Amino acid sequence: MQRVQPSARARSFFAWGVVTLLLATASAQGIDARSRTVAVAPSGADDTMALRQAFATCAAVGPGCTVRLAEGTFSTRQHVIRGFQGAFVGAGMTLADLAFRVTQTDVTTPWNIFGMEIRVLATLVSLTGDRVRVDVERVAMESGEGSFFGANVSDGLYVQGVLPGPSGGFDDRPPFSGTVTVRDSRFSGPDGGVSIENLDGAVVSIRGSTFDGVLSVYG
Repeated sequence: MQRVQPSARARSFFAWGVVTLLLATASAQGIDARSRTVAVAPSGADDTMALRQAFATCAAVGPGCTVRLAEGTFSTRQHVIRGFQGAFVGAGMTLADLAFRVTQTDVTTPWNIFGMEIRVLATLVSLTGDRVRVDVERVAMESGEGSFFGANVSDGLYVQGVLPGPSGGFDDRPPFSGTVTVRDSRFSGPDGGVSIENLDGAVVSIRGSTFDGVLSVYG
């Protein structure tokens, strides 16, 4: 078993689902060209499009752009964010000072794995790439009751190699190298709290974190 310590930079995408992000600002947003930062503030309603627009703006700006959330509560539907090579920041640094909470029992439209039809989230945050530097600090990931072994989320944090592989699927995914670190974070409810796979020469560390009602932490 390998242990993890993440921060979120590199060629990666985030996959979230019907979640409430207890974070830092999300309704209005703007970009600071000098600092290459897109700021987002909570609206008190559905913040999905504001968040998607922020990540799309940063992807267009290029490597080194930051999506920064102001303090508040964000309500959002599922996201798949591609081409983002920067930092996702709450009130702190990198992937830090954030809380992800999934409250619905049936979170997604049906999908299949191992012949089972599932309506839960595969992951709260999923990171992929061939060279990864992931630093997660003071992040809470909370799930509730659902149909996947009693949970509505399979994995809280999931880090893997390049996805998809050259064939377009999972079987030939190139591995990732780099570092993954999780510090002072809390995982409550997901079937798998932190899952790391398909790595080659990577260093993974989990420190000072708690796992409540989590079946596994593995790599």
